Formats: sequence, structure tokens, C-alpha cells
Amino acid sequence: MAWRSCGAWTAPEHGPSCLPCSTPDQRIVAAVEAGAAGYLLKGAPRAELFAAVRVVAAGGSLLARHASAEPRLTPRERAVLELLAHGHGNKQIASTLGIAERTVKFHVSAVFTKLGVTNRAGAVRRAAEVGLITL
Repeated sequence: MAWRSCGAWTAPEHGPSCLPCSTPDQRIVAAVEAGAAGYLLKGAPRAELFAAVRVVAAGGSLLARHASAEPRLTPRERAVLELLAHGHGNKQIASTLGIAERTVKFHVSAVFTKLGVTNRAGAVRRAAEVGLITL
């Protein structure tokens, strides 16, 4: 990791990030323009700092998490998403929930649409970013 002014750092595999700044406006803009995955203001709670580092280290973005509201998933879509996040295939999800595999495919498609993604990995990543699931 390489540190820059205002606590911005770069991890080669994840790109730049930014930690607490004392005068955020210009530094945050500069960090975002440099490709930062997020920022936290000085005085952010310790738990928030650790959670932010985990999200960014997993390839997520704090900017997306704060920029958009949590997508509204139905209870069934949430259940499907949780099982999907644990690596279950459609047949396993159908069996666990007691529904048809075709119905699972419908729910997976709805989850993809609501999260704005095109695959399972993207759904899990985005769901973690917006706080729908914890990894």
C-alpha cells in the first residue's frame, strides 16, 4: 500500500482508497478523481472504518453504497439472494425454499434487475455494498 495526503492509499489489486481527511471537500474530490473506492470523514467510528476496509478489499465501493438507496427486494428475493451468496445453485435453492427451480430463476432474474447486475458474483458484490448481506 502506498499512502498519499489525506490518508489516501493504493493497494495494487484494488486501486486507490481514501481514509479520514480533516478538510474533506477538495481532498475527497481529488481522491475520487484518482479512482478512490470510497472515503470516510475524520472521526468515523472504528467499526465503520473496519467495515469500509473490508468492502474495498473485497473489490466493493463505498461510493455506490452511499450514493444509492438500498434496492427493495421482496422477502423471497432476499431469501434467494442469501442462498445464492452462500454458493447454492438453482436446484439447491429450490429444494431449500420448497419452490420450483423455474420460480428460483424468476427470483434470481428479479434480483439481478433490482441490483443492476448481470451475474451471481455481481449480485453478491452489489448486495454486500448496499448492506443487503454480510460476507
